[in-house]
Amino acid sequence: MKKTLILVSILVLLAEVSVSQNNSFYSSMDDALSLHTSSDNNWPNDSFKSVEAFVKIAQDNPDRWEPYFWASYVYTQIARGISPTDLETRNLTKEKILDLSQEYLSKAKGDMITTEELASDYHVLQSLIYTFRASFSQSDTERYKYIELQKESLYESIKSDNENPVSWVLIGTELYSRGIQEGNYGMIAAAKVMLKEAGEIFEMNKKDSITQNNYWNAAWYKFWLGRAERFLNAAD
Repeated sequence: MKKTLILVSILVLLAEVSVSQNNSFYSSMDDALSLHTSSDNNWPNDSFKSVEAFVKIAQDNPDRWEPYFWASYVYTQIARGISPTDLETRNLTKEKILDLSQEYLSKAKGDMITTEELASDYHVLQSLIYTFRASFSQSDTERYKYIELQKESLYESIKSDNENPVSWVLIGTELYSRGIQEGNYGMIAAAKVMLKEAGEIFEMNKKDSITQNNYWNAAWYKFWLGRAERFLNAAD
């Protein structure tokens, strides 16, 4: 009986240690992300520091793929917004930054894809990288190649998990943009539906830690949903 009690006590203690370590891990992850999301006058320096922080977490936790995943995401945002002056100062190009984003996503891939949901998360971030590669392409041939790769990755994301709200936001924003360009109210209405549904899934799966979900575009949907609603209301 005593041996059983001792064994149970040890198991409980180990579980408590595991939970504590996990909480500490995600706290560090959130701190690293906040360097990027809270950056104001020191952008993009703080975003580069965010990547460095994620890499340090990855080195300290070699069995975790999450730091590399989030480092990859932050690099896509640096590539999207960095100025020519900052590129020159750092001897970088947008293509090189996306190469780094791809490198970190590839590092995450091996340990990450263990469920259909995580496979979906992987493919949707891959689609974002291809989206920016298409935007920065110097030739039509290269641009069309990356557009096709982006579509394939987004398809794989939906096929793996057709209720991934991150995918829905990307599709919703694309529908909205095309609807505006083409004057197609049906596309804008469809975008509104997708963005609203994505928001409900985001809220339903909200956790204390931001990085515990791979919802890197959770903050986007309100902005684009608001634009779609205002456009449709003005048209009535």
